[in-house]
Amino acid sequence: MNATSERGPRVYVSQDGGHNYGPAEKFGEVVLVSTTELVPWSASFSNQKVITGMFDVLRDYRPGVDYILPSGSPLAIITVAHMISNRGDRHLYLKWDARANEYFIYNVEMSTLGV
Repeated sequence: MNATSERGPRVYVSQDGGHNYGPAEKFGEVVLVSTTELVPWSASFSNQKVITGMFDVLRDYRPGVDYILPSGSPLAIITVAHMISNRGDRHLYLKWDARANEYFIYNVEMSTLGV
C-alpha cells in the first residue's frame, strides 16, 4: 500500500473564498486547491502557474472517497470539476446549508446520468 491509499478522505476546496471551512473537517483533511484567481488572458504565465498548481493539488484525488467543496470563483469551481471529470463516474460534493448550519453530501454518479 502506498501513502495515498492509506490516508483518510480529503476535502478539496476549489478556491479559498475566505470562509470558515472548519465544519468540513469532519469529512476529512481540508485541502485548498487554489488561492489565486485566473486572469482573462489565455497566454498569461500566471494562469499557467495557477492551473498547474491546481492539477498538482488534485493529483491524489480519489473519486468516491474524497470530497469536492465548491467554493470561490465560478471559474475555479468549473476548472476543478473539469480536472476530475475523467477520474471516475462517482464524485462526492459538499454543499453548505445555511438553514441547517452544516454541510450535506451530494453523491453524483455520472454513469446513472448517461454521461
